[in-house]
Amino acid sequence: MQQQQLPQQMQQNSQQLQQQQLQDAQQGQQQMQQQLQQLRQQLQQMSQQMQGEQQQINIAALRRALEAYEAEMETPFPATRAAQLTGVLKSMARAWEGTSARLLRQAKGAPADAGLGLVIQQMAFGAA
Repeated sequence: MQQQQLPQQMQQNSQQLQQQQLQDAQQGQQQMQQQLQQLRQQLQQMSQQMQGEQQQINIAALRRALEAYEAEMETPFPATRAAQLTGVLKSMARAWEGTSARLLRQAKGAPADAGLGLVIQQMAFGAA
């Protein structure tokens, strides 16, 4: 009788061991998934923090550029697009009529009354 019970006991022990190993593997997988989720959350938080810091850096750089413009020009930066475009066009016309530009055109054989051609193009932001 004892000999018949021994294979049954071994089979039960084997099944219990397999069940325990399966449970251990499932628990390990759950722990790994939880750790992965935590890492994803940490990465997302770090990314958001870095974006905020980059935005602060960009704002600070823009302020410095505006301050430098205002110090150099002794006037505030033009607030409207029309005023900005007008300023750019006037600046280009002044440069075209400058002494060095006239001398360069003369040296290259361009006519003295050659006109200035400018292309104005609107910028498109974002992915195309």
